[in-house]
Amino acid sequence: MKFFKDPTFAARLAEGMQRLGLNSLRVDSQDGRLDANEVAFTARGLEYIFTSTYDVRYPELKAKTFLPVNTQVPSGANFYTYFQWDKTGECRFITNYANDFAQAEVQLKEFTGQIAALGNGFSYSVQDLRAAQSVQYGVGAPLDRMRADAARFVHEIKVDDVAAYGNAARGLNGFVNHPDIPDITVSAGGGAWSTALATNSDANNAIIIADLNKLINAPEQTTLGLEQPDTLLLPLSVKPRLMQPMSPNTFNPTPLLKHWMAQQDTIKNVDFWSKLDAAQSAGNLSAGVARAIAYKRDPRVVELVIPQPFEMFEPERKGMTFFVACHSRIGGVTLRYPKACARMNVGT
Repeated sequence: MKFFKDPTFAARLAEGMQRLGLNSLRVDSQDGRLDANEVAFTARGLEYIFTSTYDVRYPELKAKTFLPVNTQVPSGANFYTYFQWDKTGECRFITNYANDFAQAEVQLKEFTGQIAALGNGFSYSVQDLRAAQSVQYGVGAPLDRMRADAARFVHEIKVDDVAAYGNAARGLNGFVNHPDIPDITVSAGGGAWSTALATNSDANNAIIIADLNKLINAPEQTTLGLEQPDTLLLPLSVKPRLMQPMSPNTFNPTPLLKHWMAQQDTIKNVDFWSKLDAAQSAGNLSAGVARAIAYKRDPRVVELVIPQPFEMFEPERKGMTFFVACHSRIGGVTLRYPKACARMNVGT
């Protein structure tokens, strides 16, 4: 390059690099050129590396937030059981000398759930750790801790999936598709909030509100006032629709969902969950399904059974390689009072 012809350039560059704390460069005695390795090193020395890494981000795992978690079951158990007493009988009018009195009785029912083990692990070698510490990412990379974090993260993804959809092969029930939750039909013209009712109009908004009211009122009506839901889970796909103004024709900017919340006193918590959408269910829900679930967030009603939370065992050494096994145990979702819940398909 032309500027390398300047006989003083190399000397001035070497002096500048020395001030920066960089190694000195060899200068070709004939024409002042730098060799290829030294030129590359100079370019690297002028590169700034951020001290923070910007790692891939993932959606929040929400099942343990939405469902009470039960860890009381011993880790060694393969099944868990609870009992339920029920009263039967009647009372009739009698005459003075009657001897055919109606009988009252109690009945005991038994409910059993299965428990399955989950496992994964990670490995690293002595050289892996040394190499990671020497690589410049602003600071050395703690490879063993990073792989441990990855093992726990993918483990918790599995727990979140089982909590939502269960696992038929292992006899585990999930919450989203639990067979005992009553399914409520939509109101006249209802459902399909993001498709048929996607246009923001007073008429469409009234239908959506009718669907919401029918859903949250179902547990109270079915149980004759015994149970009232306090939580509403909605598919994430309908959030944009529910955030539109309630009354576009009268310039009411209040979002539809906020307006509806102010008109009722049953639901205290509303959350959106992508696992209620078929598109995000990995085939666990039929195409086009978008489920809304109203329920009482109460451990008496529903629980996610986790007898053994995530644990890591001591590293096993084989030569210069270490393997760490990770383990947990899960019993799926137990739903003791299914009529305290109601489910509606608000998709197509």
